[in-house]
Amino acid sequence: MFYPGVKRKIFAVFLCLAMFSGNTATLKTKANPKPQVDSLVLSQTRFDLPNGGRMLTLTGQYQVGNQAVKLRASNVAGNVVDMTGPPIAASSEAFEEEWKPEEDYYYSDSAMDRSDGSPLMRATYEYQEAAQRSTLYITLGSVNLVFDLDTDEAGPITAVDEDRLNEWLTSEDGRLVRDTSIAIIQQADQQTYPELLLNYYAVAMLVDNDPPAESAIKIMKKTSMRAHHAIFGPARSTLNNCLVSKNAFTQSLFVNRYTNLLTLGRPPQGNCFGCCGVGCACIPNPFGGAMYSTPCANHDRCTRDAGSRFAGRCTGALIIAIVYVWATYKQAYHM
Repeated sequence: MFYPGVKRKIFAVFLCLAMFSGNTATLKTKANPKPQVDSLVLSQTRFDLPNGGRMLTLTGQYQVGNQAVKLRASNVAGNVVDMTGPPIAASSEAFEEEWKPEEDYYYSDSAMDRSDGSPLMRATYEYQEAAQRSTLYITLGSVNLVFDLDTDEAGPITAVDEDRLNEWLTSEDGRLVRDTSIAIIQQADQQTYPELLLNYYAVAMLVDNDPPAESAIKIMKKTSMRAHHAIFGPARSTLNNCLVSKNAFTQSLFVNRYTNLLTLGRPPQGNCFGCCGVGCACIPNPFGGAMYSTPCANHDRCTRDAGSRFAGRCTGALIIAIVYVWATYKQAYHM
């Protein structure tokens, strides 16, 4: 039996405890939101075309924090195609064989968009054998870049465009493109059709971080720039750190002027000069290990000396590095 006054006191105590417990739960929910986990999901498909050609498609999404990047890409290749637009004059230099699609016509288009549809990046490559057209178009931060993979020349980059691109690279859009490129590289070996990633690899090399010092890399031996031999050492490396194994990673491809025989020791962790990719996220070599090369080292050296990833005088080195990577995959997968 409780007296009325005691009942009121006990009721007040229980009421306070209930209110306090409810507030505590609410505070915990607000103070500890469910963390967002960075993740990349990609899906690829293939369609055989009536003319004997093929079409590959890619769709996906990269979730980084509370932001989502939509990915889409397509490749179309065939031997019977109607020419559109004025032909480009043939280069005086013989068309190189190291990156030449097997079909008469090859077209690939790749994009990164925000979840609301606003564009982050666009990369398109077009090859037409009859016109000796081999051109890569990349759009970053509303700046259009043109690279002729036949002549190793690029469209002019004005000082204003270079400033805009460098400013874009440090923006949120630039960070999203760079982070998404790293995620694509890290999942590259899980993809059925690696050629759908080639445009993304080109963009990754363009938006690479400032290259480190090159003291850790030593070129032991060079072959002729016209070498046509392949040597693939027992390379294994940690992709995230771009560490080449203690057994030297030695490679040269069936390519012409783009390749030297490059032998790398084990660089210190975090020093990835000559890595083909973004910082220490190296594009995987389809023959094993992470991809380091003389062309990528030359591009790193040029952009470091120029103080800009988009310096006009480094576009030739970038094109050669891109062709090197693409030719590596062509030789590995007979694309």
